[in-house]
Amino acid sequence: MSYSIFSCNRILYITFTLFILLLITSCSEGEHAVQIAKYGEIVSYRTSKSVVYPDFTLQFIAKKTIQSKTEGESVSYSFQLTGGGPGREIEWVESRNRVGAIDQMGGIDQFEHNERTYYLELKSSSFLDKTLKDGELIVWTKIQAGEHRENINKIKARIRQKMIDHATRKSKALDQDTQQ
Repeated sequence: MSYSIFSCNRILYITFTLFILLLITSCSEGEHAVQIAKYGEIVSYRTSKSVVYPDFTLQFIAKKTIQSKTEGESVSYSFQLTGGGPGREIEWVESRNRVGAIDQMGGIDQFEHNERTYYLELKSSSFLDKTLKDGELIVWTKIQAGEHRENINKIKARIRQKMIDHATRKSKALDQDTQQ
């Protein structure tokens, strides 16, 4: 009779131990679990959280406000890009009076990593035609961007026009400064 009680206690002990281990494992995975983000989906970011993609990891570094007499006020968002090659900092710039370089198509910043092209969107998604909340971003692969080629061509045409308008305004401002 004592042998069967010993077996029951042992089974209960093993079951209880497994339950506790399972509970500890599930609790520890909650906030610190690494989830792989999907390209083309809205993802939230913050300073203490890395956004892990299949090919690299993005870590938000800082948001800086920059004042310039000629360019106006702009806000810079810096990210550390790591994984699968040498790490580096990439920057996305939002400006009220400035249209960025050719690779900065409105809310899109193009960057290269391991000989592949990616697009980073903050504030708004030209591909999804949607406004993004603060702390949200989207990364697209070049293939996905190719699927949205028509939208990109429209954006580039708008940017070219904005660049022309900006150059015209800047030229007029310089002419006025020269005349004074």
